[in-house]
Amino acid sequence: MTSYTARLALAVSLVSVAASAPAQEPDPAPVKARVREFARALSGTDANTLAAFWTPTGEYTQGAVTVRGRDNIRKAYAEHLKKKQAGKVTVADETVRFLSDSAAVHEASYVIERDNPADSVRSKVSALFVKADGRWCLGLLRETPDGPALAELAWLVGDWEFKDGKAEGTITVQYAKKKAFLLVQTRVKDGDEEDIATQVVGIDPATGKLKSWTFESDGSVGTAEWVRTGTGWLASVSSTTAGGDAVKAVTTIKPSSRDEFTFQMTQRTVDGEKVPDTAPVKATRVAKARRTPQGDTP
Repeated sequence: MTSYTARLALAVSLVSVAASAPAQEPDPAPVKARVREFARALSGTDANTLAAFWTPTGEYTQGAVTVRGRDNIRKAYAEHLKKKQAGKVTVADETVRFLSDSAAVHEASYVIERDNPADSVRSKVSALFVKADGRWCLGLLRETPDGPALAELAWLVGDWEFKDGKAEGTITVQYAKKKAFLLVQTRVKDGDEEDIATQVVGIDPATGKLKSWTFESDGSVGTAEWVRTGTGWLASVSSTTAGGDAVKAVTTIKPSSRDEFTFQMTQRTVDGEKVPDTAPVKATRVAKARRTPQGDTP
């Protein structure tokens, strides 16, 4: 092979390699940073600041409502802010997908965190960001209600204590590995008697619903499906006692803050026979300073 031919073959080879090399994906960090700025603005009360994130012809959609144009979006924000509850907006489960160097789709859950967990709101957001004058701006945002999520109950993580008549109880809530489930252990002590219930809470992959599985120290087992209510959460319970009796009940959890909630069992039946409701019981978060390394109060 002549030197000329060899050089030509090498040049062709380099061109081929360059052509087959994958294009470098744009950095998603600037888009995510812009989303964080938008979330901080959503936590505030300035309609002009919020509208500035949009392109002049941007579009917002929620359900059957669509608002087009930055000026109309600013007016919509101004009306919304008049009756807005205070809350901090955070972003979770986000992904960024680039359509081009100047267009990206950002999908995430937006969470409005409030002092009372029952007032917190989650929604799914899909947003088209376009780059204009060196800044990422919102061209299109679609918002839909989020489905059941274990994160709704994240405020329960920690140690709690309660009294039920003469009985005293503790509740310990922690995440399982990878945060796919919550692990709940409830201890109730009445004199020398102590009952322990272990509960696993998570999304049932078969139904997509929030569900719990409970195992009690006397051999009873049960399941429950959880739904949001206007004041907290409601669980439809089905269980079987160690003696084989079928138990049905409704458990409600009503938080008054992130550090206090009440729970109660109503609509109880045993083998189809009605039994009295339990009285509401108040649980209070145990302050960190009062915990030993094992999580028990001294």
